[in-house]
Amino acid sequence: MLMHRLKFSLRKLRRDETGATAIEFSILALPFMVLIFGILELAIVFFTTTSLNHSLVTSTRSLRVGSQSAICGDIDELKQDVCNTLNTSNCFNNLNLTVTRVGSNQFNGAVLDLFQTSNIDVDEDNETIDVPGGDVLDSGILGDEILLVKAIYQHDLILPGTLTRLSNFGLNNKRILSVTQAIRTEPFPDVQCS
Repeated sequence: MLMHRLKFSLRKLRRDETGATAIEFSILALPFMVLIFGILELAIVFFTTTSLNHSLVTSTRSLRVGSQSAICGDIDELKQDVCNTLNTSNCFNNLNLTVTRVGSNQFNGAVLDLFQTSNIDVDEDNETIDVPGGDVLDSGILGDEILLVKAIYQHDLILPGTLTRLSNFGLNNKRILSVTQAIRTEPFPDVQCS
């Protein structure tokens, strides 16, 4: 009789599945949440890149048409205009802009490739980058001239880069976003800057 009861208890214990769902969920919850938040992080990076491209196009329109405030201003005014359109936190400190003049007869794919792949110095210990030359706005922009505008933005990631693998250049929580635009200025008369 005792053996019969012991067999019955063991059979009942084997069939008992209370708590199995909780254990399965605890095993799968962390990878599932990392996957979901990684997808959201990637969407934010794509959205920020698209927004940066739009804000650069919008802000360089004043250079294209020869606005005196844009041509005679400094790079900080153009950066502030890009940041106002981009509307992200700490944008001004995380954005580097370079505006370079290229002669019409010098412009080809090689110039654009060289301009796009300029070196970025990375300090992995402090997790910062340095763009050689910094923010530059070539003076004396003329009408009917080709300008290359490059924006490099340090986007702060929400999740650690080791989880999502979205960080780059050895930076743990930053993604470097780069947008380049080539524009031809309108044939406006020469602007005299004082």
